[in-house]
Amino acid sequence: MDSYDFEMVPAASSRDRLAPLWARATEWGELTAELIQHYAVEAPGGPASVVTAAHGGELVGATFFVPVRVMMCGKEVKAHRPSAFLLDPSARLGMIQVDPARHPVMGMYFFAAEQFRNLGDALLVTIPNPRWARVLKLIPGMHYTMFPLMSLELPLREPLPWNDAYHAQTLSTFDSRIDELGRHVAKQYNCTILRDARYIEWKTERGDPVITAIERNGDLVGLVASRKRGDRQWMICDLLAVDSDEALTMTLIAAMQVAHERARADKSPEPLRKVGILGTALIMPVLEQLGFRRDQYDFPLAVHPLASSISREDVAPERWYVSADD
Repeated sequence: MDSYDFEMVPAASSRDRLAPLWARATEWGELTAELIQHYAVEAPGGPASVVTAAHGGELVGATFFVPVRVMMCGKEVKAHRPSAFLLDPSARLGMIQVDPARHPVMGMYFFAAEQFRNLGDALLVTIPNPRWARVLKLIPGMHYTMFPLMSLELPLREPLPWNDAYHAQTLSTFDSRIDELGRHVAKQYNCTILRDARYIEWKTERGDPVITAIERNGDLVGLVASRKRGDRQWMICDLLAVDSDEALTMTLIAAMQVAHERARADKSPEPLRKVGILGTALIMPVLEQLGFRRDQYDFPLAVHPLASSISREDVAPERWYVSADD
């Protein structure tokens, strides 16, 4: 690998140093104190870290690592999500024709993995931007899969079947009932980021999502967050249900109804035209039953165990629950 100097520092204190690189490397707007506070300080899994790459004394790269609590085979472990891969445009040009294994982003990743391994942390897990997926797949020990985007045309053509034993309404409070719902989801999948009340509240503080609660006999049996994504798509994001059968179906239908109503109310020149969702293994049969079809996009998931005691069977990516906005 070319000569880069790597360093891991708290993300909370890195804004001033990172802001010029952020401006050169992205089109995401300003790296504000609010962004750092939300993603680096208030993240439910703990404060984020950032690994920087310097070349000749100049900062040319940075990667954020956000801690998350993961349920793996019924046990809670600590993991980190690499995100916001930043690389100076001059460094990008220098990497043309270079072996991806020598890429500075790879160097930052390896440096972080060693730091977290020494701390006894279990995993690195990410849904990467597809342009970085080719690089991440080269990492020894990385497990990788793709989940399809499943879509349905809006507005819906036919009324949705609804079981009157269920009641859907806008979520009024983030309480311990969501903690219990998250535990049900963790039991249905081999692995998932722990989706308790604090995590769901934190994720939905930005982006103006619609959060729908589904109750049966007064008990919370489903929860779904959905929002507009892009110009003409309504995206179903976190979807929690106490089972993978009727409660899941009713929760999906509630989200579809929200999408349908938003599409009918959209009087813009280019109104909403479809509702989409990341299709995990347990959700796929219900999606197909409700008329969803595979779209022209796949979500990559990369899972990297940091301990030799963790097998592929423990963390097989295809057995995870993930959502489109993870």
